[in-house]
Amino acid sequence: MANYGASYLREATRLFLSNSSFKTPAEAVEAGIRSVSEWCDCLNRVRVAYGLNEGASRQTGDVAFGESEMAA
Repeated sequence: MANYGASYLREATRLFLSNSSFKTPAEAVEAGIRSVSEWCDCLNRVRVAYGLNEGASRQTGDVAFGESEMAA
């Protein structure tokens, strides 16, 4: 599988920061010109465009973290 992660993140960042002078999504959010929700929406749109959501389920709870980390 190709490294789509880096490509889709670059594309999402480019779209999210269009018409702004910020270099990172965090800078735009911290400055208050964009929200975390807008960043998440942008990431999801680009994931769909790259076909990265097909057949994949979201990791939750003990799948994303070991059971010991969840208990802590």
